[in-house]
Amino acid sequence: MARSATTPPLSTLEQVANHWAFQPVKQTVPPKVKHLKWARTPVDHFVLARLEARGWTPSPRADRRTLIRRAYFDLIGLAPTFVEVQAFVADDSPDAWPELIDRLLASPYYGERWARHWLDVARYADNKGYVGVGVNRLYPYSYTYRDYVVRAFNEDLPYNRFIIEQIAADRLELGEDKRPLAAMGYLTLGRRFLNRQDDIIDDRIDVVTRGFMALTVTCARCHDHKYDPIPTADYYSMYGVFASSHEPKKLPLLGKGSLPPKHAAYLKEKQRQQATVDKLVQDTYAEGRAKLRRRAGEYLEVVHDVEFGNINKEAAVQLLIQRKLNIVSALNWQRALVKWKVEEHPVFLAWHGLEGEGNPLVKRAADRKGQIKVYGDLFTEVERQWNALRKNNQNATALADANWEAIRRVLHAKGTPANVPESLGEGDRNSLLFGQRDKLKNLRSNLDKLAATHPGAPPRAHVMLNKPRVVEPYIFVRGSRGNRGAKVSRQFLEHLSPNRKPFAQGSGRLELAMAIADPTNPLTARVLVNRVWAHHFGRGLVSTPSDFGLRAQPPSHPLLLDWLVVRFIAEGWSIKKLHRHILLSATYQQVSSDRTDYLRVDPANMLLWKMKRQRLAFETLRDGILRASGQLDLTLGGRPVNIAKHPTTPRRTLYGFIDRQNLPALFRTFDFANPDAHCPERFENTVPQQALFLMNSPFLTAQSDKLREFAVKRAPLGQARVKVLYQKVFQRNPTDAEISEALKFLSAGSEKEQNEAFSQLAQVLLLSNEFGFVD
Repeated sequence: MARSATTPPLSTLEQVANHWAFQPVKQTVPPKVKHLKWARTPVDHFVLARLEARGWTPSPRADRRTLIRRAYFDLIGLAPTFVEVQAFVADDSPDAWPELIDRLLASPYYGERWARHWLDVARYADNKGYVGVGVNRLYPYSYTYRDYVVRAFNEDLPYNRFIIEQIAADRLELGEDKRPLAAMGYLTLGRRFLNRQDDIIDDRIDVVTRGFMALTVTCARCHDHKYDPIPTADYYSMYGVFASSHEPKKLPLLGKGSLPPKHAAYLKEKQRQQATVDKLVQDTYAEGRAKLRRRAGEYLEVVHDVEFGNINKEAAVQLLIQRKLNIVSALNWQRALVKWKVEEHPVFLAWHGLEGEGNPLVKRAADRKGQIKVYGDLFTEVERQWNALRKNNQNATALADANWEAIRRVLHAKGTPANVPESLGEGDRNSLLFGQRDKLKNLRSNLDKLAATHPGAPPRAHVMLNKPRVVEPYIFVRGSRGNRGAKVSRQFLEHLSPNRKPFAQGSGRLELAMAIADPTNPLTARVLVNRVWAHHFGRGLVSTPSDFGLRAQPPSHPLLLDWLVVRFIAEGWSIKKLHRHILLSATYQQVSSDRTDYLRVDPANMLLWKMKRQRLAFETLRDGILRASGQLDLTLGGRPVNIAKHPTTPRRTLYGFIDRQNLPALFRTFDFANPDAHCPERFENTVPQQALFLMNSPFLTAQSDKLREFAVKRAPLGQARVKVLYQKVFQRNPTDAEISEALKFLSAGSEKEQNEAFSQLAQVLLLSNEFGFVD
């Protein structure tokens, strides 16, 4: 029965039970439509059915130049050449369009284009963000994740496998090829929040749940989710999965086959720098231990003062700080003296006032202060003798005199109190390395930078591994670690798990990945199909690509979404086959022209009555400028480069260094994805800084000059040069009016002024809407 306006709203339980995203994916049948001649694939039947229900008709097919440009930019992020456009326009065979799509999907540049879309989802960056003063922020092998994603798209890695490798590649049988380990950068390359582990885990839960399932699970960190069926217990179940995993200090290599040609040179330089670190550590320990031995008498004195002065712990610490003595060594002396009293150590019979045959070198003094001086003098003298002996004989192991050797062993034997364990971190004030901590930090930072920048450094993977002992999680009441709530099991989300069982394999990351990638999971494939659709049409069938919860608007074409999902899973989770279903449709091939009556009713084009005109993203715009000027370097893969400086590197923008803490203004001006968190979709702003960059930046000036030089080489005469310019920038010939206007602009002044004018003309074309938008 239909609900009336007065019927109470559905209860939350009913909303959850009936919510479209939580329903199993259903096999749908393309509906019958009237405009059969327009429809090219089943996709079109679903779109036509919605249009015809309103009495609307779809838009006609775009011209062939528009189509080839659209396909090139969509699939490889680059414009076609003028020759390629001309060849496609002249080819009227029915297979020309499918063959073009297949050729672009087989291009190595396809992986670069679509990897960038995924890197937004993965909040990819090349450093950690702010982690404190003097701390190295680099992720030295971040690029291996980026290159993994490029390769995964190029090889059409099944999406379910793509998911599993990014969450748990360390748990898979990989054989000799370890490159899939790099996939785990999806988890490990996020922001580091001053190394607060709870926040790091929260970020990983977010990128996994929103990225793969479009669920905002992190909203349940402090309380049950306000809208979706995600209790706080589910959040901490997933928390336990990631808390039971750790990042190893030594990152794994990606296999012998991945060693670069200059690996030997890298090893040589690494060994040189490591030797500097090792020598500083060794020399600092030696100097620190020698100082502890030289001041052994002072340590005896402070132990006496604490023992007989009835000083409490806090006052004792202040006394040690005041005398600039090491607290750990002082405690060692205190414990050693107690032990030696029990053992009746011959050297310390006099110290404890015990009878017996002690070391004859230790004279008994009238009082404890005198006795301290006796021991201090003996320690000083034995050090002098030992140093003199070692200077003449490096192989010496003991002093000749047994009595002096007994005193020497107090300071040098294993377990001597005149020492501090090396296990103390150099950030501990009692560590012997504390005074050199900044210098050591800088030297080790240089080693990390060497690994990140040297062309011979072997690629490694930023992985996670299971901890030897898993964490048994409990709820943090109101998100506070110190406010312990009930214990929970490491397991998948309750609402998506009809027969839920606790994870039993280590941390549970592999089981988590398998649950997400399960074809019966109603969210995973829907989310991916919607993301791909959104990149092609400028808007998803679901308008919130990373939130399929109860507050999300339902799909504009729910039956179409499920039809694509069923095909996607049945065809082996192949993203390339999904592209073909979409791009071969008449819906995709429509013109982008507005129709006033439709626009008034459906301004967002939710019914897909036309193709959306789309602005080039930052990467595509910059790459397009470099390609037009003939400077673009199409080398695949490798370490990140600085593209924000001038003169810039000609590499594709995908390979630009992404500084999470100080994202360059150039990136922010052109709406680059914020790398601090998972990015569902980029904002699209129009601000003066964009036009100012295109008009005034040295980058545009340099590329315009290169474009002029190219045109001059190709055509000696003015009109022919203008044609070359238009062919290079717009992949078409100029109109008669454009030629006339250009020649008029170029005709005045000297040859130098004409060259400058031609560069200015080239720059005007590069900042035009025709260059910056795709119809």
